[in-house]
Amino acid sequence: PAPHVMDFDGDGLRDLLVGEFGTGTFLQERLPESRRSKKSGYAEGKLRIYRNVGTNAAPAFADFEYLRAGKEHASIPTT
Repeated sequence: PAPHVMDFDGDGLRDLLVGEFGTGTFLQERLPESRRSKKSGYAEGKLRIYRNVGTNAAPAFADFEYLRAGKEHASIPTT
């Protein structure tokens, strides 16, 4: 994982963002044509968002939610 702290939602509180390595197969049609193959080594990586429900001085993070793109979880290919 690659944690990063920033104000993700613009509320003035620093939230915790954590990249998650892939656990499923990344859909071939979502890859650039030059990266498509019958045996893709890519898995579906996601971004966990833990919103700060405390303060910046004493953060408290809520349960995570995944970054969404429309109604679906956003994802990126990982190896």
